[in-house]
Amino acid sequence: MADTAGLSPLGRALELEVKMSAGAGHEPTPQRSRRAITTLPRVGVGGLVRDRGRFFRPLGQHSPLRGIGEQFLIDIPFGPKMVVTSSPDDAKAVFADRDGALSFGELLKRFSPHERLFGSDAFIFLEGEAHMAEKRKVAPPLHGTALKSYEQAMTDIVMRRLPEWPLGERVEFCDIGGQLSLDVMMTVIFGVSKPERMQRLERAMLAHCAATESPSFLGVGMLTMLLRGNWVAVPSVARTAAAVDAIVLEEIAERRRTGARPDDCLTLFLEINQQDEQPRDDAFLARSMRGLMLAGYAATAVTLGWVAELLVHQPETLATLEESVDRGEDAYLDAVIAESMRLRPALPVTGRRALRDFDLNGLHIPRGAYIILAIMAMHEREDLHADPTAFRPERFLNSRPGTNTWLPFGGGVYRCVGAEFVLFEARVLLRTLLQHRRLSAVDGGPGGRPSRTHPLPVPTNGAPVVLSTYHRAGKSARQNIST
Repeated sequence: MADTAGLSPLGRALELEVKMSAGAGHEPTPQRSRRAITTLPRVGVGGLVRDRGRFFRPLGQHSPLRGIGEQFLIDIPFGPKMVVTSSPDDAKAVFADRDGALSFGELLKRFSPHERLFGSDAFIFLEGEAHMAEKRKVAPPLHGTALKSYEQAMTDIVMRRLPEWPLGERVEFCDIGGQLSLDVMMTVIFGVSKPERMQRLERAMLAHCAATESPSFLGVGMLTMLLRGNWVAVPSVARTAAAVDAIVLEEIAERRRTGARPDDCLTLFLEINQQDEQPRDDAFLARSMRGLMLAGYAATAVTLGWVAELLVHQPETLATLEESVDRGEDAYLDAVIAESMRLRPALPVTGRRALRDFDLNGLHIPRGAYIILAIMAMHEREDLHADPTAFRPERFLNSRPGTNTWLPFGGGVYRCVGAEFVLFEARVLLRTLLQHRRLSAVDGGPGGRPSRTHPLPVPTNGAPVVLSTYHRAGKSARQNIST
């Protein structure tokens, strides 16, 4: 482990986070014969067709792949060898890698559009200490005391939007969550203050998000599987990305010209970059900000939608949450968010590519093979989470989510740098909304299932709810507004 004596408190905290997730560190198994991946149960094209993706989606207990065991090999003609595992011990071993045997960036290049969207110079593609060094630069605006400075802005966003949401009739909470998340991105991440520029940024961001969720872009993803990771350019994605970047560049230029220092992430990133020995150019900064926007928008919108969907179909849990909000307590709300992300993580898998031979707890992973950590399958293991398909926030009231068993943000050195921001944002937005609105289910409305066509497991029904206002005891009654 690298020496941390010269690091800032944040840097030492990041190093500690990695050490905690890694345990004592992963070393090759001494004096023990290792199994070949060919000894694992094999899944070919026919097995994947029969499964229809159920294994990697929520509520996948009836997937034919669930009966194979916690490890299996996907081995299809002309495709990469992929070891799929739902073992927390395997997750710990993967996250413990610190010597560059496993690459997260290579996994992204093969199976995701990150390189096409954010450029090959994005810090997520860096390996080893280079990645950690860049992460220490990016992290300050998204962690610790910086978060508290955003709280009032997030609260104000909800208060501004409250009058726009109809009372006593059906409204899709996915739309509400998406709008709130978008507002946070524009206000807290970008810090755009001019109304005209904010309107242009909102239109540009919505267009970019729509392009990245379009059937054509999803089709490119399928094509990429055949082209071995060479993502084909989609004109609408490139065009909308350029439109967002252009507005961010305007904001950067104006701040440099006027010396404006608003309290937002962009200001902190500009200051950190200016102090760096090798500062990045504005185009890189704009692209990085767009990456934060896209990741933060998606994670928060999905989480908020599912929190509402799960709560309104479990009135007793909702009542317990309302009572805790009345008392000014956040513990139960945090548990609700954690449980929602266990049942409905925005991304159901993570993993690594082996850059050289790797010992995965006695299983020999050859160079070039991929280790796929099945987050969704792990979250639904009965031996890790009692009654795993039930929505039970109480399971996280007196215990923190497990480092290697609760993985909506991945783990190890590549754990999502914005994880703390997303959790804080969800807490503030939901707390503020619940202080002023009651949620209830639409009469006769069934619970929504995760989409099988959207790139993220969003509720297929849009999470419909009915909003109402009422006076409540305690703190929220004093804060109640009339709209």
